[in-house]
Amino acid sequence: MGDPDLAVAIAEAKIPFGVFGHILESGGRATDLLGKKPVKPGQAVPALYVNPGPAFADPWGLNGGGVSRGMAAILTIRGGKGEWQQVKAGAPDPRARLVKHRSK
Repeated sequence: MGDPDLAVAIAEAKIPFGVFGHILESGGRATDLLGKKPVKPGQAVPALYVNPGPAFADPWGLNGGGVSRGMAAILTIRGGKGEWQQVKAGAPDPRARLVKHRSK
């Protein structure tokens, strides 16, 4: 899968992090640079590539047997390591904080 010329460019430039979403049915996953070892959400690693999945809300079948109804991902790079979190439509944002509103 993917563009072999892009893979060569990434390898030659030693690009450690990337977000690629063209293969919709493989969405909601991240791997190491070779695409062979899965990287779990929240796992800080020195290199990873994330496929956030289809952002649109129309049902889309996933390779793992599930159905996406809107997906995205948050990639955080800190201290030379990256980690990702999945965000699904209708699911709470993992970065969200409860804000208390005062009445007037």
